[in-house]
Amino acid sequence: MKPERFDLINSPHSSIMWNLNKSINDPNIRNIIADRIAQFLPIRSPFSEFKGSTAHQTLIKLLKDEGWVGLKQKLNDPDIAKIITYFEQCDDTVVEKSLTHYKIADIVNAPYLLQLAVNSEILHTVASYLKVAPTVVDICAWWSHATDKEPFGAQILHRDRDDFRFCKLFLYLTDVNTDNGPHTFLPRSHTVEGITKLFENRNNQPDQIQRAFANDSRQSSDWIRTQCESDILEIIGDRGSAFLVNTFGYHCGKPPRKGSRLVFQVVYAQQAYNRRIERLSQTHHLPLPDFVTNNAMARYACRLIGKA
Repeated sequence: MKPERFDLINSPHSSIMWNLNKSINDPNIRNIIADRIAQFLPIRSPFSEFKGSTAHQTLIKLLKDEGWVGLKQKLNDPDIAKIITYFEQCDDTVVEKSLTHYKIADIVNAPYLLQLAVNSEILHTVASYLKVAPTVVDICAWWSHATDKEPFGAQILHRDRDDFRFCKLFLYLTDVNTDNGPHTFLPRSHTVEGITKLFENRNNQPDQIQRAFANDSRQSSDWIRTQCESDILEIIGDRGSAFLVNTFGYHCGKPPRKGSRLVFQVVYAQQAYNRRIERLSQTHHLPLPDFVTNNAMARYACRLIGKA
């Protein structure tokens, strides 16, 4: 299945579009560009026009309005136990301060995780949200360990810009409460309308609301936290809990104060920039399982992973 026309893989325009994506902060402009891109991307139907059930439509509406939505549990406790046992046997890890990351090839080979990434309900929900068939542009799994050090990097409120329109799947592989590193998110902060509503009772001036979409910095992160502390949500749950989130909204990983947290993440985007696929190239020698190769939507979503 070959991508057509606007695909940016190996395109000389990839760097230009990546830099443009990184530089535009106004979500209305980002949406206009994303809608325009969707008109030229391959395989727009039937996936992007999938109607689904009423429950499916509710998922999409919540993701659009709130910026995140919880999912029904897809993996049971024995499944999670097998995943953890598998990772315990993976010695190839990258340690960064209080974080331990697994190599991408080990993640792809892990039981159940790739199958979850291409779960039909999840892919159809993401396709409806992106308005195109999704492409997996990154896949990660990492431990966050308890620390008393100051938050750093992704532990500070920030916005992601993985594409003009994108979303992420998170799966907790350990129980997560307020003390061991919940994903922290400011609902509705991914849109101008949402930020305006958050601020409407705080007597903020228009220029202050615009500040919420300025370039990320520690100063702007601290300002947002001060303004919206009571609205910031900690997403907690038992192991096996999963959710979709648009991380253009303000978010961070809260540093664990007790124990450790293991999380699995998939990034779904409209398109794949050359700068984002270097990690995925580490999997090109891996054969893809039948549940990917025998399903057109899964095969397209995983077109940068492994070999069909």
